[in-house]
Amino acid sequence: MVGKPKDDPKSRLERLVKALRERKPIDQIAEAFGASEKLSKRAAWENDALHEAQMLKLQEIEPAFRTEIDGPVKRAFEAFGLSPGNPSDWQVLVTYFAHIHFGSATKPPGRPSKWTGERLCQLMFDFAVARNANPDFTNTKIFERMIKDKKHRDQYGSETTDALKDAYRKAKNPATNEVLARMQEAIQVTLWSTIRETINKTKIDLSDDEVRPLVPKLALDDALKLIESRWPSIKKALRN
Repeated sequence: MVGKPKDDPKSRLERLVKALRERKPIDQIAEAFGASEKLSKRAAWENDALHEAQMLKLQEIEPAFRTEIDGPVKRAFEAFGLSPGNPSDWQVLVTYFAHIHFGSATKPPGRPSKWTGERLCQLMFDFAVARNANPDFTNTKIFERMIKDKKHRDQYGSETTDALKDAYRKAKNPATNEVLARMQEAIQVTLWSTIRETINKTKIDLSDDEVRPLVPKLALDDALKLIESRWPSIKKALRN
């Protein structure tokens, strides 16, 4: 028998974020959290009206940007798993680029390291690919394989297993990987805004004081997943 889902703030927020990631309609989210029918319908109407207005505006400006949407702009959306057909994703994309390029995260103090933020992100991506191809391998075995692999010889051929382990730990820590820190910052801004807007519309029982401390960890998880699954595309989009 399946029990009822946990109803503490952390669990409610996780359920809400899951629904948002699945792009569920606002009325379905409200219903899932026991919001009244009146509130659900009102929220759905407001959301649909806003979406329609945004789409009309997007249709007005789209012809002027058709070439870009079919080219580098489209690739930027694809790099972050976003859609140019979703008006909200335009704001998300701008926020990502602004924070990644001009965010407050700084490089770790000390002498410049050969393990730059970009190289640390590449290590995370390469490790994730190797992990998916060899799910039964230990981390040590994966790093040994990466050092010996001809495909990675230029990147990791001169490294030791311990050096890769240490770099991997730094790669997953925003304090030692400024690229990850800026991506976390960008996602945190958009996630916080989306969560607050949805809570206000649906009247879900979550306060700012309950939500705010949990958002950085959710944003970090999302940033790590993006890097592990899309880093080459993201790197290319950021450089173009």
